[in-house]
Amino acid sequence: MSEGAPVSEMRIPGAVTDPSSVSESDISVTAADGHRVPVHVARPANPTGAVPGLVVIHEAYGVNDHIRDVTRRFAAQGFLAAAPDLFQRVGGPPEPGGEIAGVMAKIGAMSDADAIADLRATVDWLRAQPDCNGRIGCIGFCMGGRLSLLLATHEGVLDRAIDCWGGRITRRTAPPDERRPEVVVERVDRLACPLLGVFGADDQNPNAEDIAELRAALEASGKEHRILVYEAAGHAFFADYRPTWREEPAHAAWAEFLRFLEPLKTS
Repeated sequence: MSEGAPVSEMRIPGAVTDPSSVSESDISVTAADGHRVPVHVARPANPTGAVPGLVVIHEAYGVNDHIRDVTRRFAAQGFLAAAPDLFQRVGGPPEPGGEIAGVMAKIGAMSDADAIADLRATVDWLRAQPDCNGRIGCIGFCMGGRLSLLLATHEGVLDRAIDCWGGRITRRTAPPDERRPEVVVERVDRLACPLLGVFGADDQNPNAEDIAELRAALEASGKEHRILVYEAAGHAFFADYRPTWREEPAHAAWAEFLRFLEPLKTS
């Protein structure tokens, strides 16, 4: 399929064909510091029992139509999915189609401490829901992938975590600063749940060196993990609204997401 093909020609992995199978709402949760976090929620409309919770962490463009659709796709697969708006603290997401400098400025204005507080509040809300079985997974894309990995190093928060091409995880690519005082890959020895890392071989952030450093840290710490690197795919290859979309790797990754998260339903 050619780059930038119309959506009508695309086979979207996990596309929800029956909208009545999913129920959606917009709520807010309260972080430990009192900040109110907007959250988009999607859940199975007619579950047969309690279901796992899943935090969906947005990429650099916030909780947009794509991220809301991803929450729907997971809800249709039997998850109570919640996508918190982590840009709320910095005045909202970047302008759609805006310059990359503006996007990076928004990301740079966020602090890890605030993001983790908002994510933990989302996890707490999920666990408290009567239709949740108490087991919580997390999946994040781009900046959200980095935060998914970071959240997974906090004890007692997650049961499974997926990092999709989270960049700026090494000291080389993200020296510590006031807002990000720790290097994520250097926290891997504190990983508190199984991790699935999904990357594109053509990506430059994270690039092959970053992925190798993450893999080595995981292996050295003996933590349960699986790292997948897809050929002919770069950054954001799952984002079907962007020219980076690649159909075959996106479908393969979707199948891996579901396989990795399945134990949350049964264990």
